[in-house]
Amino acid sequence: RKALPGAKIRLLPIADGGEYTLEIILLKLGGDEVFVETVDPLNRKIEAGYGITNDNLCIIELPKASGYEFLKDKKDKNPLLTSTYGTGLQIRHALENGCRNFLLTLGGSATVDGGAGILQALGIRLLDKEGNDLPPGGGNLLILDKIDSSGFIPGAEEAKFTILCDVVN
Repeated sequence: RKALPGAKIRLLPIADGGEYTLEIILLKLGGDEVFVETVDPLNRKIEAGYGITNDNLCIIELPKASGYEFLKDKKDKNPLLTSTYGTGLQIRHALENGCRNFLLTLGGSATVDGGAGILQALGIRLLDKEGNDLPPGGGNLLILDKIDSSGFIPGAEEAKFTILCDVVN
């Protein structure tokens, strides 16, 4: 107000790309939340939502399926064992239902798998030297030898992703 006294100021809720980002964006753009069966960061079955705006933008909030909030016990809070696979299942569902334009928010993650779980859920095989699929979890990327994209699900190559993140990587 000091720099531009005549400016019109409009206050809007905002999130950092983590929890509640989906709700805030849907509030502003309009749309619905779609709930799907998926898994949490430790591969336990859950139901999680993603958003579809009125102009068919798919909003995936990573912590809805791969967030730190799912890890209650100290033994579970090991980012080398957790995965983004559940978020990948949400993306897969959206792709199978025609979405091609995505907004993916990254705040609140419980994992350091670099999106490997997402890729696996979309049909990418991450293999060790013996040709075995890597188990979920960022720690297993140390034994990654080969990436096989022959099983990439239809439509995934056409998808466009915009990433929201509040830190520099």
